[in-house]
Amino acid sequence: MLRIVNFMMLLAFVTYAILQYNDPDSWIWMIVYGLAATFSLLYHFKKLNWMFSSFLSLVALVWAGTLAQKVVGNVAFLDLFTEIQMKDTTVELAREMGGLIIIAVWMTVLAFVQYRSQLYHKEASV
Repeated sequence: MLRIVNFMMLLAFVTYAILQYNDPDSWIWMIVYGLAATFSLLYHFKKLNWMFSSFLSLVALVWAGTLAQKVVGNVAFLDLFTEIQMKDTTVELAREMGGLIIIAVWMTVLAFVQYRSQLYHKEASV
């Protein structure tokens, strides 16, 4: 089940990276989503070190926290979905914060699973 969800997240991260093409600061978002996609791909092939996904999760959480100061209480939840175009910069920041939270959650899941797997293999070899 996890492999299926991971593959879906991989496709989502690739899609998100492509959709950033027209964003004013597209390069940074393409890198972040690209890293999330890469780590999902590495997990799929059992090549992911849990420290990489943990680091990306931490970066995404800290970044989302800095955006939260500008967003929380200033954006209605439905405003995030009513129009595809940017309604205002606060809505754009809220959407970016949401993307970072998605990355942080998924990278945390992968890090946790990979860490447990590495511990299990280490204990099994002892």
